[in-house]
Amino acid sequence: MRRRRIVAAAIVAGIVTAACSGGAGSSHSPASAGSGSPHGSTGPASSQSAPAPSPSTAPLPRGVTTMVGTDPYPFGVTVAFGRVWVSAHDAYSVDVIDPVTRQTVRTVGLKFQPGSVVSGGGSIWVQSRTDVSLVRIDPDTYATTTVRLGRSGDMACTIAFGHGLVWAAAGNAAGTGGTVFEIRPSDGTVAARVHVDGFPCSWASLGDHEWTAIDGGLVELTPGKATARVIPVGRLGGSMPWLAGAVDGRLIVTTPDDRFGTVVLRLRPSGTAESVLHRPNDQLLVLDVSHAGVWFASNGTDQVLVMDPDTMRIRGRGTLATGEVTPDPTMDPNELWLPDSADTAVVHVDPGSFLRTAA
Repeated sequence: MRRRRIVAAAIVAGIVTAACSGGAGSSHSPASAGSGSPHGSTGPASSQSAPAPSPSTAPLPRGVTTMVGTDPYPFGVTVAFGRVWVSAHDAYSVDVIDPVTRQTVRTVGLKFQPGSVVSGGGSIWVQSRTDVSLVRIDPDTYATTTVRLGRSGDMACTIAFGHGLVWAAAGNAAGTGGTVFEIRPSDGTVAARVHVDGFPCSWASLGDHEWTAIDGGLVELTPGKATARVIPVGRLGGSMPWLAGAVDGRLIVTTPDDRFGTVVLRLRPSGTAESVLHRPNDQLLVLDVSHAGVWFASNGTDQVLVMDPDTMRIRGRGTLATGEVTPDPTMDPNELWLPDSADTAVVHVDPGSFLRTAA
């Protein structure tokens, strides 16, 4: 089953902000950041071959089949075109890893701190956490093209690929609303701009629509059209919801509770809540969503929790100091790669051996 993965943006408060500050350390400019091409033009990527050290012979954590070192603060991860693509937040780069040889075969330099990285339309797409722009990477030549979206002062959020389009969002500096951008992957032009009275910061494809969430409800977007329909959801009022993904025609949404916990909702597209999981002492970050399970990182701990989307109960847990992730809907369900912030690495996880039954 196709899976949607999303990555938290630094500007989102509460759960997401705590995760970013806990894993990144201090940001710094790279020794030699790459220069993106102007919008609409493609030039040689500022990239270099990056021979990685031989894989460590130290025992791997339970359920981890592969560990590959990355540049500082691995942030987003996706698997496409036979390679693992890892955005290295503090190194202003994307590491490209051969999953067979477990070697970094290329490092693509960027001018910004990268966040989300997804594949779609024959390219790799990287979201800037410095401004409202994207970079498209050619997976064969590693050439880059910069796609500029917002104005100076706008706040960027996550990206996704669905319905043949790249989806991005920005909030205005005044905090009065946001804009959804629908981007054609063929040339990086904007197919539609949609204003919403909130800040959309997460995505899911369901039916003929793309979905996001804002304070107070779900937002239904029709691909290619500059219209949005807001579906009120009372439990999302003033809560900065996070749309994790879609499973069997239902939307999985997380929202912080009044203190330091998380509420996970399974919603019909009509906005009706079918089932709820409340974790009063866990700040949960979504890692992956599929029918096989919804994976969360428990912020501030080294625990990974897996929820059964049918019963809405935690059925398994593993140990890994992972952070935010950019899963990708084109990935095979067995290709679960996670950033390991403690070891500055990316790891491949075998769910069968990684998880133990939840108490």
